[in-house]
Amino acid sequence: MNIIESNHPLIKHKISQLRKDKISQKDFKSLLRELTVLISIPATTDLILQKKEIKTWNGVSVEEFLSADNHLSVIAILRAGLGMIEGFQELVPQIKVGLMGIKRNKETLEPVCYFEQIHDQVQNDDVFILDPVIATGGSLIQAIHILKDKGCKNIKVITIIAAPEGLEAIEKNHPEVKIFVGVIDKRLNEFGYVLPGVGDVGDKIYGTNQDLITLKNI
Repeated sequence: MNIIESNHPLIKHKISQLRKDKISQKDFKSLLRELTVLISIPATTDLILQKKEIKTWNGVSVEEFLSADNHLSVIAILRAGLGMIEGFQELVPQIKVGLMGIKRNKETLEPVCYFEQIHDQVQNDDVFILDPVIATGGSLIQAIHILKDKGCKNIKVITIIAAPEGLEAIEKNHPEVKIFVGVIDKRLNEFGYVLPGVGDVGDKIYGTNQDLITLKNI
């Protein structure tokens, strides 16, 4: 199984803080950034290192640094995924950042891409998709299809909270894609809301409709 759920106490603690009803916009953004850093660490264990000789305080030493042979892109799913970019860049500054917007077609109810800003050599990169909450999984299934059509072969997903139904759907469509998740929540309700969830991530980041306390992703 390519679903890697964290059992780290700090991640559990910070997600519990994220769930609070009266959380401030500032605290929500800070926690989202911190959680992105923590969850991204196990997702980046296969980065390439190279040895370099450097001067230290007591002489010369051979140390390991990230290699220039790492070709990395992050794709943030709009708009909530934007809140995760800064955290990932703290870990790996030398990345290319792309954006993808996906919404549900009102007639077919199928997810469609309405916005895409991805560099034209992305097929050569290891790609990390950033999306804070997975509900039904439809958006990510479509995003992965788009990246595969561009020739991407090594794709990973970094998310904070996921419903088991969404994870199952993604795994069924893209079994080779690794998903790194902070916590797997209980379920979706009959309207497709993640329970218990964290509320609407985009609204909480950007200060809109903060009285809304349920989240529905596609």
